[in-house]
Amino acid sequence: MAHSIAYKIKKTREDKNYTQEWVAAQLDISTRSYAKIEHGETKLNLDRLEQLLRIFETTLEDFFVSDAMVINVQGSGKYSTTNGGYIVQQNDIHAFLAAVREPYEKMIAERDERIKALEATILQLRPS
Repeated sequence: MAHSIAYKIKKTREDKNYTQEWVAAQLDISTRSYAKIEHGETKLNLDRLEQLLRIFETTLEDFFVSDAMVINVQGSGKYSTTNGGYIVQQNDIHAFLAAVREPYEKMIAERDERIKALEATILQLRPS
């Protein structure tokens, strides 16, 4: 049986005995906004998903372990469906996670390079 990420978020929160109000406060959003996440009315981006994983004290891999799961995060690529979601089978989860993670790791590496360049510029501009 396939489960939506919204279902998985709600189930994880309930398993942890967290209230919607508490999780919303951790995310610095309203309880209503958080409820929309659990009902699948709000699309998640990876930043928000990572925040939830930290709050739930779990990893991306552990969070998505199941028979099959419909993953409704924004993005595109070989796993994309026409509605912007993903369907990932258990045996394909690592390939999916690698495909999703790769662009973000590249973006982080580019930002790290930019930070180094800016730090070098700052050092050059500082008076001796």
